[in-house]
Amino acid sequence: MELKGKVALVTGASRGIGRAIAVSLSRKGCNIAINYSKDVEGAKKTEELCKSHGVGALVIKADVSNRSEVRNMVERSSQNLVG
Repeated sequence: MELKGKVALVTGASRGIGRAIAVSLSRKGCNIAINYSKDVEGAKKTEELCKSHGVGALVIKADVSNRSEVRNMVERSSQNLVG
């Protein structure tokens, strides 16, 4: 599957499995929206790792249980990462 230029929004991407997914997708050319709830430094580290693969990356704090925050997160991702 071709991912170059696509956008993935990865929740919980500041560490662990979320970070691994974000970095893996970035290696395949996917721009990454990095969601976190508490660990901004971890999210910034994920952003650095993703950008090192030549893709766009954006850190977004949002509570995924809050519909309004999710809506804003999706809008920001679309505005900033969609080519």
